[in-house]
Amino acid sequence: MRNWCAILFALCAVACLDSARADVTISLSPSVQNSARGLELVFSGTLTNTSAGKVFLNDIVPTLSGASATNLAFQPNAFFSNVPGVLLPGESYSNDELFRVLLTGAAPPGDYGGTVTVRGGADIFADADLASGPFSVLSPAVSVAATDASASEFGPDPGVIVISRTGSTAIDLPVAIAISGTAVNGIAFGLVPASLNIPAGSRTATVMIAPLPNNLAEGDRTAILSLNLTAAYNAGLSISDGVIIHDKPADAWRFENFGASANDPAAADGGDWEGDGIHNLLEFALALDPKESDPQALPAALVADDYLTFSFVPNSAAADVQYVVEASTSLVSWNADDVEEVSLLDPDPPGVRTFRYRFPVSETSEAFLRLRVSRTNL
Repeated sequence: MRNWCAILFALCAVACLDSARADVTISLSPSVQNSARGLELVFSGTLTNTSAGKVFLNDIVPTLSGASATNLAFQPNAFFSNVPGVLLPGESYSNDELFRVLLTGAAPPGDYGGTVTVRGGADIFADADLASGPFSVLSPAVSVAATDASASEFGPDPGVIVISRTGSTAIDLPVAIAISGTAVNGIAFGLVPASLNIPAGSRTATVMIAPLPNNLAEGDRTAILSLNLTAAYNAGLSISDGVIIHDKPADAWRFENFGASANDPAAADGGDWEGDGIHNLLEFALALDPKESDPQALPAALVADDYLTFSFVPNSAAADVQYVVEASTSLVSWNADDVEEVSLLDPDPPGVRTFRYRFPVSETSEAFLRLRVSRTNL
């Protein structure tokens, strides 16, 4: 009986030790990493002995399945090159290289991962599972697409480029970018940094190409955003796209008509390119040819139904021009209060606007009407 009692006591002691061995924790930092294909990743972490006894750490093994088993390869690592290690009760051990994983060069963009398990126990021969922790390797494809490829200094109206990733959104994804094109970053539009972050929980990050308005006639310019590849991601289907930045309408008209001379004084709003007495801005406002002398094309006032009336057809492209019809009885002071717009049932030509002096001619000694145009959004 005594021998059996001794054997039972010994078995109990071993069982108690086995139970204590489970009181080891593993904490990976981080447990999720971004990676391009073909790279080796190093996972760091901390092991802590929360049991009442000494624990030998004898091995570390992965569990991989499915696509992960095909595309991930567990690599030799420094921490377990000289096993066993020993943790006393309450002791922790941290290492910058707890284990290493290779994402194969043939791995398609996707999410991979598995479980890493530390084995050991009461001596150097023990092979019990002490602690396990999940790890993930995210290998996203990143793409660039302009969702609003037209921007304008008028407004201003920004263009929009979206950078998107595939796969899990569990962690942030830093993305490196470059800006090229004929529009200068930080001068033609608000400065776009060389890197941005797709935050955890999101598949996209938005880049605004916000024009910085000026009064120069420069013509259309391009802002092209291209993806720089890093170790954190793979190239998607499109890694470059751009936005066209348009001048304000009046400046675009000047560039179209005067080309390289569009910023010369003769091409300015108040200039008179062909010397016919009509300022360039008025030529633009009425869709006249600024290189042809055509004062006869200007609208003129006339009397209709005992009212002094003035009609003109605004240039539909002149979105940044304000039209004001004003009246005067002295040619000295002018105001728009004594002018009213007339609604026509069937305007001819289409788009014509008609105004009149609100007092009948028969009740007025003299009156004058004029059209004043000015730029908005300067």
